[in-house]
Amino acid sequence: AAAAAAAAVAAEVAPAVDAMDRLHEDDEALMVLISAGLGLRMEAGGVARAQGLGGGPCGCGGDGGVSATWGGAEWTTTSSVFFARTPPRIALADYFRRIVKYTYSSRACYSLAVVYLDRMSAASPSHYTLCPHNAHRLVVTAVMLAAKFQDDVYYNNGYYARVAGVSLRELNALELEMLKTLRFAVHVPEPEWRAKCEGLVAEVLRAAEADSAACRSHPAVARDELVRKGLVGMAVG
Repeated sequence: AAAAAAAAVAAEVAPAVDAMDRLHEDDEALMVLISAGLGLRMEAGGVARAQGLGGGPCGCGGDGGVSATWGGAEWTTTSSVFFARTPPRIALADYFRRIVKYTYSSRACYSLAVVYLDRMSAASPSHYTLCPHNAHRLVVTAVMLAAKFQDDVYYNNGYYARVAGVSLRELNALELEMLKTLRFAVHVPEPEWRAKCEGLVAEVLRAAEADSAACRSHPAVARDELVRKGLVGMAVG
């Protein structure tokens, strides 16, 4: 108990650089944090759709296509390489853990993937905001791209396709679509990466304090894990 208390105190005064490094040395803390962050992004997208902001749930702007209900309203979406007509039965958090378990990517790949996902959403909010119909494909594609950029050794697309539960042809199409949307800009400067990690922690802590209604994001679980590991002091904002 004394050691845990000392670690918590140390975390409060640790520089952000050290905190980010320590976060990426702890598998469980990093996984619950990113899972919560992904869930919060889906929740935020649902709120935006319910308030009439943006296009359909995976966007595509309502010019004919597939009808889906999400965020308290029904939306019409056109075809998209990331769009699933029926949301996968596996929860996004479980799907993310499956990716982590079988791809053996370096820890930094998972936070890099969040940067890519946010860049995708910023490039076209109506197309790439996370929702139950597109989140799984977006996440696995982002992790795969991050591994190819970050890691010296990584699995090929065929292996990722088996882990993801999609065909190789489909995963190739997903990869190309993401690269085009990102304009092939997969490099993330270290200051941007650290700021994204710090912001992710802050998002989760704020959501935990606000008692977020989205059960799938579990921000309180992530907050408690960060506190238990003495990492909560890195939060900013």
